[in-house]
Amino acid sequence: MTDVATEPLPRDLALRRAFSVYPTGVVALAAHVGDRAVGMAVNSFTSISLEPALVAISAARTSKTWPVLRAVPELGMSVLAAHHEPLSRSLSAREGDRFGGHGWRRSPGGAVLIDDAALWLTCRLHGTFDGGDHEIALLRDRRRHALRRCRAPRLPPEHVPGDLARGRRVTVAPRTLAGLVVPGDGRGRVLGFPTANLAIDGGDLPADGIYAAWARIDDDLRVWEASVSVGANPTFDGERERRLEVHLHDVTLDLYGRRLAVTLVSRVRPTLRFPDAAALVAQTADDVARCRALLARADP
Repeated sequence: MTDVATEPLPRDLALRRAFSVYPTGVVALAAHVGDRAVGMAVNSFTSISLEPALVAISAARTSKTWPVLRAVPELGMSVLAAHHEPLSRSLSAREGDRFGGHGWRRSPGGAVLIDDAALWLTCRLHGTFDGGDHEIALLRDRRRHALRRCRAPRLPPEHVPGDLARGRRVTVAPRTLAGLVVPGDGRGRVLGFPTANLAIDGGDLPADGIYAAWARIDDDLRVWEASVSVGANPTFDGERERRLEVHLHDVTLDLYGRRLAVTLVSRVRPTLRFPDAAALVAQTADDVARCRALLARADP
């Protein structure tokens, strides 16, 4: 046995190292205040209660952002995933654009929610408690079941196992987009996967990629399985306009001029460039199969 001589650490540093051994999820806490989005990262997020739906975070008393956020009527909580590491660092910065150019959306109540987060919650402050050099805040979820299944959450770097850090994006927070079906170039029909081009109300598209989705036509209560493509089609030169195209499974309908509402359930993959049309068709067939499997496990 070998004795190892160590120098005692200052108490604050020793405690900090000891507490860091226990991993907690990283959450972006954000809201729209005035004419801008205000946000911060916290890594002390934990669930407290199912009924009522309560979660807890703690904020340092030295924080200048927390007093601003605690005063708003609705807060957005986005549980960050492995690919959000740069965002989690920028949200902790003292200066500059804390969102680092990352996409986000605003709820009607002013909550700011991060694109592609593992989980979205819109909350209001339920209560605060003394936590020493931190303030402990209980937040009540205002919209239950924001996400049915979520990808692996982001952990502080020292707690991220290799497999988790390389985890694939599987799901997104459900979001419904609606608009009129407008004429397109007809290429999907030629390739064997006819699509409806949707002119989204407001024109705000989600991140590029292929999504599994539920679709509704006009005021019909029937729900159709669908695969949705968002973005330009890089396989074909000259196509740079971002668009949203919907492929309804197992049915061919004349949808021009009709209203279509699609609820995005899961993001299957990012937008990719293929060497030729044949490779795109093969991948599209695989995308549709994956969308079917995902929708089989999801409620419309």
